[in-house]
Amino acid sequence: MLGFLVRWALAAVALWLTAQAVNWLFGAEVLVVAGFWALLAVAVLAVVNALVVPFLFLFKIVTFPITLLTLGLWSLLVGFCANAAVLYFVGYPGWVIGFRVKSVAAALAGAALLSLLNAVLGALHRAVLSPRRY
Repeated sequence: MLGFLVRWALAAVALWLTAQAVNWLFGAEVLVVAGFWALLAVAVLAVVNALVVPFLFLFKIVTFPITLLTLGLWSLLVGFCANAAVLYFVGYPGWVIGFRVKSVAAALAGAALLSLLNAVLGALHRAVLSPRRY
């Protein structure tokens, strides 16, 4: 349970850092109020992503020949576009009060940065919480 809460907090920090970086790049395109709203935005993003993934899996089955021809890059592109769409639609006004995404370009940049930050923070979390013993 503690690991789940730590991952949730790290995801909220990653979302806040992503918003700050995208705002620096594009100028006030993403709004994330830190604290409770960042945690709520991460929870909503997780739920919407969990609902989208089964449909994405069906799409990946249909486009499997393209995935083979591109050596897996198509699958990465589809996953990235799905994450950007989820980020954009959850950031639409009315879903979460303290979270807004104003443009598709900001959603695309945010999806890339959020994926990178989540990977880095997740690796740090695994390294600190469960170090390997040889």
